[in-house]
Amino acid sequence: MIFMETLRALNRIIERESKTSTYKFALLRGTIEIILEDSPYIQIFDDKVKLPFGPLVLKWLLYYYPLIERFGGESQIAGTSIKLSFQGQVSDLITFYNTRGGLSVLYNELKGQGIQEGARPLFLAAIKKIGDCIRKMPMVYLGTSVTGVQNGIYQYLPGPRLDTSQPYTVLWMTGMGTFTLPRAYYDTLREMGSFIGGMDSLLLKWGEFSYEATGRNHALADILAGVLERPVDERDVVDAKRIYTNLHREGKLVCAWTGLKLQSFHIDHAIPYAALKNNDLWNLLPASPAVNSSKRDKIPTANRVRNSADRILYYWSELKKALPNRFDNELQTALLGETPGPEWKDRSINRMIDLCTHLIDVRGYDLWN
Repeated sequence: MIFMETLRALNRIIERESKTSTYKFALLRGTIEIILEDSPYIQIFDDKVKLPFGPLVLKWLLYYYPLIERFGGESQIAGTSIKLSFQGQVSDLITFYNTRGGLSVLYNELKGQGIQEGARPLFLAAIKKIGDCIRKMPMVYLGTSVTGVQNGIYQYLPGPRLDTSQPYTVLWMTGMGTFTLPRAYYDTLREMGSFIGGMDSLLLKWGEFSYEATGRNHALADILAGVLERPVDERDVVDAKRIYTNLHREGKLVCAWTGLKLQSFHIDHAIPYAALKNNDLWNLLPASPAVNSSKRDKIPTANRVRNSADRILYYWSELKKALPNRFDNELQTALLGETPGPEWKDRSINRMIDLCTHLIDVRGYDLWN
């Protein structure tokens, strides 16, 4: 009963409240993605759930960067010429990266050792403005038609002063505060978020709104392409392939899933890219072309991961040896929720099993055994 009531409330919010500003689309989209990624930084209590605020800010930057680059930024309020509150700051960042590879370069710098020095003040100005916008606008007003009060669904909780000297993981996951949702909304979005955020609802309505708000000056297909554009992070796969190629030359490469020696190999996303959009090193394993082809977008079962654990841990150790900072940051962000300690191997395998089980049992992905 509570599930259906919450689902009806979300439908009302999307249908009624999101007709004046794209901010509410972005807030719901980002929240859904954080929940479906099953972040280890999510804290679940009896009546509420606490989520990290930093990833939400980053997602907004990635959502709006291509839209501002393509269209100059949508109107904030339908029927007016009011622009996005952070458009100027993001535009400055776009100008800097236009001759340096664009959004994908910025994204890969964030995932690696940090953005280049010349872009740092522009980047900090942009995320500060985006964070302020999220806290003071959609988090305050989203859900007022249902709860009758401001901040009735979202509550922002400030963290310590942002320390920009911290690495990517700490900056995004722990350095920008948190926000809470009622437990009922979290549970509903965890079960139904992939449908709510699909092309037939949230993203399509965002595109249709932008089409009208820009005076129909751009094709709806172009606007949707901007809404859906994601940064290309091929560099992540290239790094793993380079390390595995060296092992292959030394005769030390076997299929991570079967243990058979490899004459040639593919880079397999242990948890498919279609499920998590994740190119972290820990998720990239060498596999035979036949195994990779048969596995495709299926999720390995708990037994499959356990039976392959020794080989997975061997490859993780090799990746960590070659790129220690990046490997540890990505493992902390996606699996552990803390700096890898002495028992990181067992904890990471168990966490990987939990994530695979969630994708199979809750999100309905096909299993691979």
